[in-house]
Amino acid sequence: MELEELKADWAKVSDQLDRQLLINTKLIHKMTQQQYRSQFNRIAYPELLGSLVCLFIAGWLLWNFDRLDTTVLRICGGISALLLITLPLVSLQSLKGLGRIGIGVASYTETLREFAGHKRRFTRLQRLNKALTTPFVVVITPTMVRLLADKDITRQSSFWLIVIPVCVVIQFLFARWAFRHYDRSMKQAEALLADLD
Repeated sequence: MELEELKADWAKVSDQLDRQLLINTKLIHKMTQQQYRSQFNRIAYPELLGSLVCLFIAGWLLWNFDRLDTTVLRICGGISALLLITLPLVSLQSLKGLGRIGIGVASYTETLREFAGHKRRFTRLQRLNKALTTPFVVVITPTMVRLLADKDITRQSSFWLIVIPVCVVIQFLFARWAFRHYDRSMKQAEALLADLD
């Protein structure tokens, strides 16, 4: 009789331990998902805000396109509008896969493999964005000066020799800072996933 009671007690304790392990595993996955989402939001929110600003400016630029009265300004304005629409699309596309990673849904190895693939894609698209911002700075500067200050500065040599190089350097430094910030956030997110093992 004691042996059967001991077996029943052992089975009960074993079931409780199994349930506790399952609850702990789910809790760890949920906490990791929240921490991952927090890291992802450090990238997603600025990108989303920047995309909305770009799309708003593109609409404003197209609304005021008739004020661009020279061929050079019209070309700059057209390219600016195109890039103001393209850059946000590339940014949002690069984020798409990263936001869908399901922690705890697939195995640890599959989750890391999925993250690594999306990270490579994100990095590649961010580099493309970084490359597109240099010509964007060159064409948006005279367009905005014309629309905001009502001046055509494309005929001034100081614009091409001083203003554009300074703007490109500032853009390069900002893009480099943003890329490092994103890279740091990606590494922290990857470390969170690596801790699941």
